[in-house]
Amino acid sequence: MNALFIAAKEVADFMKARRWKFCVIGGLAVQRWGEPRLTRDADLTLLTGFGEEERFADALLERFQGRRPDARAFALTNRVLLLRASNGKDVDVSFGALNFEVSMLKRATPFEFDVGLVLPTCSAADLFVMKAFVARPQDWLDAEGIAVRQGRSLNRAHILKHLRQHGLVEMQRWFMKIARKQGLLPAVREDAAAYASDSRRGVSPRPDEARRLVYYKNAALPSGPKLALLCSVKCPGKLILDTYDLCQGLRQLGVIVISGFHSPMEQECLRILLRSPHPVIWCLARGMLKTVPAELRPAVNEGRLVIVSPFADKVRHVTAKTAMTRNRVVAEIAAAVVVAHAAPGSKMETLCRELLAAGTPLYTFDHPANAALLHAGAATITPDIDWGNRLRQKT
Repeated sequence: MNALFIAAKEVADFMKARRWKFCVIGGLAVQRWGEPRLTRDADLTLLTGFGEEERFADALLERFQGRRPDARAFALTNRVLLLRASNGKDVDVSFGALNFEVSMLKRATPFEFDVGLVLPTCSAADLFVMKAFVARPQDWLDAEGIAVRQGRSLNRAHILKHLRQHGLVEMQRWFMKIARKQGLLPAVREDAAAYASDSRRGVSPRPDEARRLVYYKNAALPSGPKLALLCSVKCPGKLILDTYDLCQGLRQLGVIVISGFHSPMEQECLRILLRSPHPVIWCLARGMLKTVPAELRPAVNEGRLVIVSPFADKVRHVTAKTAMTRNRVVAEIAAAVVVAHAAPGSKMETLCRELLAAGTPLYTFDHPANAALLHAGAATITPDIDWGNRLRQKT
């Protein structure tokens, strides 16, 4: 039996014995759904939720060797525990908690990798979405292999939904090409302009264009000071918990929050904030929506969710440039900005430095991952901040 299979089974058996929810992802899952290839480690997603990561990490590290001296601290910060099985093979255990991960584990099904070795793996569609999200060169190859091998059985509606949700425009375009090539979609003429650069999509390079907002169904911005909420795509586990607590507090205080609600953490915040009668503002990084997602329609109809866009209708896709423009608009509208996390070297960090240099009140959590922001002058978020008074002082 393959040594990597044995390592994966050893860790999986440990999880099964404790009735933990998990599934195989990564290279081993590719062997089931895509073009089989050599892989150096086994990847699993383990449902830990938020706040229970330490319990799972300690149990695993008591049984298995960590691959780095600070394996526990690294796992709690980056939500992946790097383990070594007893046969010396590497196993990466990702800590799952987001809605996508919860749903992915529910959709996981058993697969026999070898005689007598059955492990649950994520679905082909979920594996494709994860590959698209990471988007390294090998991930592109894996995703194409999945699309080609699965053909008509691939849940393309599920894939396109998540590609649009995360603004993965180029991957969406590429998937549509592959789908048509495989006969999964009718052959239609592709409009090259639809995938042109930002300058050809009507995105204005002038900052003043960003202030001309388009409102869904002729709504208007709610009166009162507003707090911008931003976060990079990847966010350390501790900061996820802190952001959850912050949003629950903002919801109770009735603070008007504005955000692009684009990154996974921002999307989770939107779900929390909409459990309140107070308004929330969603600023798009594209032209105005023709239709609103079904789960958001009640909030829109009740006036609890106001959707705005700084772009013309012909801007139909989210790009890195439109996302940056959108975030600048969000910051301009708000009296202050909260950044849960800005990844080092990211466009988010660049924007934060610009805002601080311009004198914009910017707050973040006291965490090693936010050290650069704090050093640049960001204020620390503390539990006793009176956001209502703080925002009124800035208006």
